[in-house]
Amino acid sequence: MPARRSLTRPLARILQTLTGTPRLLRQLLKELAALRQETARQADALTRLVNRLAPVPAAPLDHRPAGATEAPPPQPGDLSYLDPDEQAHALAYVEQTERAGLGSPTEDEILTYLADEHTIALHERLREREQELARRSTRR
Repeated sequence: MPARRSLTRPLARILQTLTGTPRLLRQLLKELAALRQETARQADALTRLVNRLAPVPAAPLDHRPAGATEAPPPQPGDLSYLDPDEQAHALAYVEQTERAGLGSPTEDEILTYLADEHTIALHERLREREQELARRSTRR
């Protein structure tokens, strides 16, 4: 008899855990459902907060100056950080050097050309401004 008692107690424990398993599973499912609802509620609250503090702009702003020329359509995979006018100047420079038989310019050569063009344009505007100021001062 003592041998039977030692076998019946572990079997009884196993049966108790097996009969408690569906109850445990139901409890876990209830907890998971509550967690899902709470997570959804928090996500909704965060969405409302974000929309209030940092709403998504309706349309992207066009920062190009009025009268700016349109750049050629971009090629797939191309990234451009140039202003459309600068891009047109750069493309014209590339065509000019290729027509002259000098080959295709490097990126550094193109950037140097654009910087020179900006410097020349700045000096021209400064000269025109000085001439305008001189004309105004002689009129008085």
